[in-house]
Amino acid sequence: MKKSLLIINFGLFISIPQISFAEVFHLAKICQDEKIVIENLSANKLTFWLQTWNTSLVDETGYTVEPYQTADFSLKNDLANTEQHYSILNLNSKIQASKDFKITSKCLDNQPSQLPEINSQQGGMLTFNISFLAKKQLEVANLSALKNDIYVFEYDLNHNLVTTQTFNLSSREHKFINLETDAKTNSIQVFGSQNTKIFMKNKNSYVTPTHITVQKSVPENNAVYFLIAPRQVQNIETSKDDQFIVKITNPKLIEKARDQIKNKNLEKIIFGQVVLGHQGFNRNLGSKNKNFWNWSVSVVTNIADLGSTTCNGFPQLIEDRSEFWINNPGNICFWNYRIKKELTADEIGF
Repeated sequence: MKKSLLIINFGLFISIPQISFAEVFHLAKICQDEKIVIENLSANKLTFWLQTWNTSLVDETGYTVEPYQTADFSLKNDLANTEQHYSILNLNSKIQASKDFKITSKCLDNQPSQLPEINSQQGGMLTFNISFLAKKQLEVANLSALKNDIYVFEYDLNHNLVTTQTFNLSSREHKFINLETDAKTNSIQVFGSQNTKIFMKNKNSYVTPTHITVQKSVPENNAVYFLIAPRQVQNIETSKDDQFIVKITNPKLIEKARDQIKNKNLEKIIFGQVVLGHQGFNRNLGSKNKNFWNWSVSVVTNIADLGSTTCNGFPQLIEDRSEFWINNPGNICFWNYRIKKELTADEIGF
């Protein structure tokens, strides 16, 4: 296939009302000099965004790939800088990895014998078989602006718990952790208190997890929760679009939210205040792992017909720029999202 590349200096976009889906591929730092190749397998022109992180999101550059062609670009990984890494963003809900496009990486220096699969999976509880590993190293990206505790549970051959370890990551930290495990340990389960991207390395090879389960939480049983999803979604149970959860305590707003579910023609927008952290309830039920968002609506302030353009946003926009949304403007409204379903604590906590 021929190479075709159009670069768009995207900057930090503020609002795209129609966005209902975002797929993010957080990249491992496999080597210092790396080449990323995006292969367009479809008959449509596709656009992706390269995100550069250094404590926070500092740059986004758009790459447009022509039909049945490829685009490539080079990355410079600072392996000693725990605040730096890259990700690739897909904002088109109509295209799917492996079917419409493929992303691969190549090292321009020492090539690892087995590269990590580039996928959009994040969060969850990952299980790795480590019995055959000569060297055990976790590569962990804290996707949150908050401190993130990384838990490692060690199990023997009969899946009895042997011991646990905890590691602390600061805001947006991307860290390599050398594991010293018990001699009886056969497998480990790894997860973070906040949303996390986890890789497992064996010397120069990356290891695929044997199992991934949804991470549990303990929401308040006496609270009232509602699922928010894109307005065009008809079947919430099968939708893969981004979703989020809000907790409402105001009795009048609870009744107003229930009215939205009963009467689909009301088409009212939800307004709220944003804080860091998932608070045990805000997760993306449209994602494969039902991963937590790294933000939540602390207070639903209104359910109304119209909102200012300055407060309009969508879940991934807040995820990538959570610090900005908390400080300025602090309030959020979701033009393209509607209240779809009332949830129980069990439906949220798994």
